[in-house]
Amino acid sequence: MLIDSSSDWEIQCFEDIFDATYATIKKRRDHDPLFCLKDLEQQLEDMYLLDGHDWLGRGRVGDLDMEASIAALQQHIFEWRKEPTKD
Repeated sequence: MLIDSSSDWEIQCFEDIFDATYATIKKRRDHDPLFCLKDLEQQLEDMYLLDGHDWLGRGRVGDLDMEASIAALQQHIFEWRKEPTKD
């Protein structure tokens, strides 16, 4: 999560990565009939694992990439769960 002391470039970087990741997920949902919520939840779990494996350090840009990607996955999962189920 970005904190108040984030610089403009960090905020822009986060937003750009978030938007790109979110758009990629939406495109996959729209075009891949086999893509399901479980797939996205598994991808999020994988991202959590990758985030925890930062023992060598990614640097600030790498951290922003990870944070924004995770946030986009979380947002999309939240919205997907709110959708009415199809019978």
